[in-house]
Formats: sequence, structure tokens, C-alpha cells
Amino acid sequence: MEIEHPLSDGEIVRISIDDSGSEICVTDSGGVKVGRLCLDVIESANGSDEYFLTWAYMDLKDPKYKRQGIGRTALKLHHELFSAPIYARSHDGQRYDDGSHLTGDAPAFVAAMRDEGLIEPDSTYADFD
Repeated sequence: MEIEHPLSDGEIVRISIDDSGSEICVTDSGGVKVGRLCLDVIESANGSDEYFLTWAYMDLKDPKYKRQGIGRTALKLHHELFSAPIYARSHDGQRYDDGSHLTGDAPAFVAAMRDEGLIEPDSTYADFD
């Protein structure tokens, strides 16, 4: 699935999600990858899929793609397609081998997405350690 997302300068980026829901790619109008979110797919106790955010960057090409609502739009699309919870770590100062530690703008992004209900509450991520 792929959708378009307008930026504040009028540029349009494309947000695409793979069939498993584990990778969200963001490309510019020329097809160059400018951002990416990776999610581990985890089977819950009842057999349904849940997702754990392990990697998210919107500045692979240029920092101008940060703070443009791309991540929010990507997570909304993921919820529409998969109707499954997304979990993320909280910023605890630790570095994790799976890449799920939060750096840069990520702590604020995850907090905002929790407030909007796009990422599950803080207390639930520990289940994935």
C-alpha cells in the first residue's frame, strides 16, 4: 500500500508499507528513500500480530523531512491496514542491540504518538524484552 503525504514546502513524499507491516518506506518525488520505520512483527498470546518499533528515521536524505507529520501519517496508515497495536520503548538511556532505543527526536515523537493512541502506553513495551 502506498499513499502520498504533502510537506510544508509543497513537495509530495510517498509512504509505502510492505505486506507484512514490518517496513514503512518514505521516498521523495524522484524515488529516493528519505525515511524509514522498521517494526518487528510479534505474535500475541491470542495469535494475532502486534508490532514493536525498532527503527525510525526521517532524515536519511535531508533533515528537512523531519517534523513534517510523515511518521504520524505512516503510523495512521499502518493502523488502517493492520488494525494491530504498535509498541515502542521509552527513553531510558540504554542502547539496545535491536535498535529500539530512542535517540534525537524519537522520545518526543513516541510520547506524542502515545498521546494520540498510535503507539501503545509506556508500560506495555517491557513485554518484548
